[in-house]
Amino acid sequence: MKKLHPTQKQLLKLLTKLSGDGYTIRELQDSLGLSTPSLVFFHLQQLEKKGYIERNPMNPADYRVRQPPEESGLFLVNLYGLARCGPSGTILSGDVEERLELPPQFLGVHLQNPFFVRAHGDSMEPRIQDGDLVLFERRTEVPDGSIIACSDGGRAFIKRMVRHGKKIMLYSLNSRYEPFPADPESFAVEGLAQAVVGRI
Repeated sequence: MKKLHPTQKQLLKLLTKLSGDGYTIRELQDSLGLSTPSLVFFHLQQLEKKGYIERNPMNPADYRVRQPPEESGLFLVNLYGLARCGPSGTILSGDVEERLELPPQFLGVHLQNPFFVRAHGDSMEPRIQDGDLVLFERRTEVPDGSIIACSDGGRAFIKRMVRHGKKIMLYSLNSRYEPFPADPESFAVEGLAQAVVGRI
């Protein structure tokens, strides 16, 4: 990885934390204690040049954290916990527990915006054990019956999502747990499960 200026390290950490939550250049400037917006743009350009971030194709003014430059041969994948949702009520607005460096072969195929969630509890046994890392691809629309990471009522879950007409039900794989309806006001799909990794 290319060496980073201390401000760029702070900025990268800030962009990771704000992923999916939205931000303005002024907010970044204030958080970093920089004197002018042009300094924010300078460090954003440096991070982009070094391969740490990329422009969102849907919004060129938005930058998102990406895997390291290709020569490093590694992906950086954020790990989130299920203990609670972040400030805006989603998993991805919560604190990043860790950033895992993984070789491309580990993912098998290139995923758009992959992330890990550490499972909590036994509701998804036997497939997903307490403490397992589950790899997700960030999605907001998923096929019916998918295993997803989601937020509902201010809590974070890994569940199987099943549609019953306009109602969405969230199922556990462990038969000891009853399914429950998703809250239509707060429910949001955050990602589609790709693989259960176990513990790292």
